[in-house]
Order: sequence, then C-alpha cells, then structure tokens
Amino acid sequence: MNRLDVSTECPSCGGLLDFKEGSNAVQCRYCGSNLLVTGRKQVLSYYVEPKADGHLAAASVLTARKSGRAGECRITGVRLYFIPYYRLSGHDLRWERATEDPGTEDSTPPALARNSAHADAVGMDVRHRSLLLPLAGGLLDMFFGESASSGTALPGAPSAGMLKEIESVLRARGDSPGNLFSGEAQLAERYLEKNFLACSLSGGGIYSLGVRTSALALRLFHEETLSVQGRIVAADVSIEAALARGMKAELPESLLYRAVIGRILSLVYFPFWVVELEYGGKRSLSLVDAVARAVVTSDLPLSLYEVLDRTTAEAQHRRAGFRALVCPNCGGDLPVKPDDVVFVCAFCVRAWQIYGGDLREVPYRFAVVRASAREGEAVPYLPFWVLHTERGDGPRRFFLPAFRYRRLKTLSDIATALTRTQPEYSVSENTDSAVRSDISYGCYYDQEDAALLALFVREGMKMKQRAGVVEEKEEISFSAAELVWFPFSIKGPDLVDPFTGRALLKNALL
Repeated sequence: MNRLDVSTECPSCGGLLDFKEGSNAVQCRYCGSNLLVTGRKQVLSYYVEPKADGHLAAASVLTARKSGRAGECRITGVRLYFIPYYRLSGHDLRWERATEDPGTEDSTPPALARNSAHADAVGMDVRHRSLLLPLAGGLLDMFFGESASSGTALPGAPSAGMLKEIESVLRARGDSPGNLFSGEAQLAERYLEKNFLACSLSGGGIYSLGVRTSALALRLFHEETLSVQGRIVAADVSIEAALARGMKAELPESLLYRAVIGRILSLVYFPFWVVELEYGGKRSLSLVDAVARAVVTSDLPLSLYEVLDRTTAEAQHRRAGFRALVCPNCGGDLPVKPDDVVFVCAFCVRAWQIYGGDLREVPYRFAVVRASAREGEAVPYLPFWVLHTERGDGPRRFFLPAFRYRRLKTLSDIATALTRTQPEYSVSENTDSAVRSDISYGCYYDQEDAALLALFVREGMKMKQRAGVVEEKEEISFSAAELVWFPFSIKGPDLVDPFTGRALLKNALL
C-alpha cells in the first residue's frame, strides 16, 4: 500500500519535519524532539503545493492550442483553484465463493452488476455485508467510555436509516449468484487505495488523482495559506458518502463478506489553474495541472465557474497536530514507533493508546506458556487483542493479531486457528523488565480493527461449516477487550505460536 509523504515544520525548532501519511509518531531530525502525531482515525485535510505559476499555465494552454488548431486566441483570465479529493486506503479482506473450475488461474468472476438503481442511490453495494454491521467505531467508545466519532472522526457504519434501505434491497434481490460458483468459500486479500473527487464537479477529466499520488508530497491544510494563493473549492461530498463510494467499486459477483481494517480516509486539495481564453468570438476554459503544468482538458464552458465558486457551510477541517511523545503518568519519553497505536513506557511500565488527539491508558499483560523457548533463548512476544463475547452459541473469545504482517491472509488464518482452539494460559503483570524487553513488535491494529477482523473470522468459520452459505445477519457484541502479548518460539526463519504450532515468517513481520 502506497503511503504518501507529509511535510511540515517541527513545532519545537521550525525545521523541516517529514513523515508518512498515517504515522502516529515522528522524531525531528534537527532538534531530536519526539512527537505524537494527533488525529488518528479522523479525516485529516492536506494540500499539494502548486509548482507552476499562472504565466506558465497560460503558456501551456497557448502552446497546446497552437499545435492543435490554427488561428489566434488570447488569454482573458487565469485563476488558481484547490480542488478537493478523498483518499481512502486500508487492508481489504474478502470471503468469496470459489469458482467451479479453480484450476483456471486467470478466470475472474464477472463484475458486479450495476443494475440496481436503489443500491446506487444509497452509495454502496448491497453485498458489502461488513457495512451492515453497526459496530466499527463503537468498540473504541466502549473501551474508553466516550464517543470517538465526534467532529470529523471517521465513522465505521452507515446510519440506521441506510441500514434499513440496504436490507430491504437484500430481501428484494436475494443474495444468490446463481450456479457459477461452488459452495466453498475462499479468502481473497489486497491493499485498498482509491482517490476520487470530494465535490460535485462533472466533466473536466479530473475524477482521480491517478498514478501521480506515488510522487506527491502533502502539506498540512491551512486555510489562510491556500486562500491567499487561490480559491478553495468546497468539499460537498459527505464522509459517509465518500466511504460508501470508496468501498463500493469493483466488487466481484462472488463476494460473500468483506472487512476493511486499518482504514485511513483523508481529504487532499490539489491545485489546478483555470485559464480563460477567447477564440473566434467564443470564450472557453482550460484546466491545467498546477504541479505537472500539463493541460488536463480544454474547451470547457464558462458555467464551470459556477461550480468552482459555489459556497457551502464553512467546513471544519481537521489537520494532524503534534505534542510531546511522553508518558502521561511519569513524563518519560515514549518510544518513537511511527506505525504503533500503543506505546509502552519503559519507566513506569504503563501502556498508552493514541485516541484522536490524546493518549489513553490501556491495560496489557503477558501470557505465560510452558516450554515456549529453550533455555537461554530469547522469547519474542507478539501482541493480540482478546475480545470477549456475550453469546453462548459461538466462540467465547476471539484472538486477533494486533501486529502488522505482510500477508493479510496469514492474520486471518492465525486468528481463526487460535479462536477455534480457545487456548488456556495464565498471565503475568508487566513488572518484569526482562519480559518487557522482549516486546519487539508493537500494535498496528486497534480494538476497532480487531472487532472487524473478529467478525470476518466468525463469518469464515460459519461458511466453512455450511459450505459457503451466508445466513441472515446475527447480532454480536463484545463485552471486553484485552491486550495480551503471547510468547513465540524461534525455529529457523520462523516464529511459531505456542498453541497451534502455526509458523510466521519473521521477515514478513512489519
């Protein structure tokens, strides 16, 4: 998954501060300050600096015009606009029905039919079962005892009204793909990365940022900085609609269930020059990429101004903030691990999870397993979220990896194996410094991601039992979430879990 670079200034020394989109911690290379990057799981706003000025943009339009058509034309106006795009990324896990001919490697299930006007109206595909579960975003609230979804926080589920609409479509259409697929469910994985317009702008050929995102450098959004350079186009597509659109496209007909974990939704303002020219008594507009200086499209009507200059209610933009990365209890420095969501203090041994703009204490323990390593051998510990359920007809506990791994399927496999096993173990507190020193791998996924993965694992276990048949949605709730580090034994290049003997390739841990 491609993560964009973000550039800003260090709040301590003013030096250049670079970090990756989605990072939770950063260290200034000039003054050495350890900083917490606030705003996790909120929709943060960025912008891209223009590289070409208005003169270069006008010259590009005139050059393109002369090469394509004869006759004179003149520039009558040049304006800079910052047009908003949503950018959605995450780790996509899907249960799909296997084809009847699994030996055909290149066979791809037909694209999902777009013949349901009602489904398009609500903005998501009716087979996207994970969005029908009103859970994501709620477990963090339960864990910390307050709402995490205020302001522009990233919502995890559609509204109750939307749920009813989608469920009515499901009942009307049914959910059987016909005879193209066998009953066996198979797991598919990919890294999700999409970007699309955040405003109601049709035409112009600027629907997506395209492949250039890999070369873009983002800066933190500052309205006062952009407004003196040009016009900020209003982002009138809601966060809910953006999530629905980003999760909807290109879903295969064989889809049974889907979960997207580690989601990041951002708002990126990209600069375009709008060049107005007159030719043969007619006036038209051309759009010029203010970074690449390329003419994107020409001969657009003057009515485009009405869309670009449209004003809406004042947007509440959130941007990443910075604060000292120190333990809220003792003031000691916390380790700078950019991808971690939990930071363990080496001095007072407490653990702190980033929660929006704050650090909140999260209890953690270590599992004690006999013969987890040979004498004298270091024991690597990997973190798991242990979610307890209130249901009596299924697993009592779900064991979900909190660490990051290169293969998403492996995370699901080990979660399924441990949940089936329901291992028993004793736990120790975090006072043993020798044990704490073996925490080599931190937590990349939080409780909300763990809950989504737990639901994904649960659906997979049910499908395996019932030959891939998806039953009606059943409610499930989690009563508690524990963070437990499990000791793994080292066998050559692998780390082996102490309960099921499943091996993880050490070099694939991120």
